[in-house]
Amino acid sequence: MEFDADNIPYLRLPPPHTSITLNTYRATDAPILISMLNHPAVYMNLAGPPFPYLQEHHDSKVKAMEAETTKALKEFREFENVKKERKWTSAVPFSVIRETDGESGRETVLGDFVFRRSDFLDVNDEKERENIKSRNDALEAGDPDIVWEIGC
Repeated sequence: MEFDADNIPYLRLPPPHTSITLNTYRATDAPILISMLNHPAVYMNLAGPPFPYLQEHHDSKVKAMEAETTKALKEFREFENVKKERKWTSAVPFSVIRETDGESGRETVLGDFVFRRSDFLDVNDEKERENIKSRNDALEAGDPDIVWEIGC
C-alpha cells in the first residue's frame, strides 16, 4: 500500500501494470463515472445501475459507499498506529481505478468497482437469503469463509 500527497492510501498493480492504481473515491470522479455508465458499450452490459444513470443515482451510490470506506480507512489507520498484527479491515476502501501517466503525473479515471460481502442475490427465497447474508456478515474480517462479490 502506498499513500498520495494527502496521505490517502491506494494500491498499485504489480508490473507490468504499475501505472494502474486502486483508489478511494473523490468527488471529482463523479462526472466521468456518470458519463461512463451512460455509454452504450457499458450500460448494455450491466445488470445493476439504472439507465439513464443520473447524478442522483450516483450521489445515492456514493453515500452508501462512504460509510464503509470511512470505517475501513479508520480501522486501517488504527491498526497502523498501534502496530497490531491484524491485517484485515471490515470493508474494502478502494473503489476507483485510475491510470497515472509517469511523465506528467496526470491521472485518468478508468472506471469504478465495488468489492463487498455478498448480498446473495442468486438465492431466490428471501428468508434464506437474509439468513445466509446475516451469517456471512457476522464473520470476522479476514475469515477465509467470507463470500465476496465484485461489481464494475
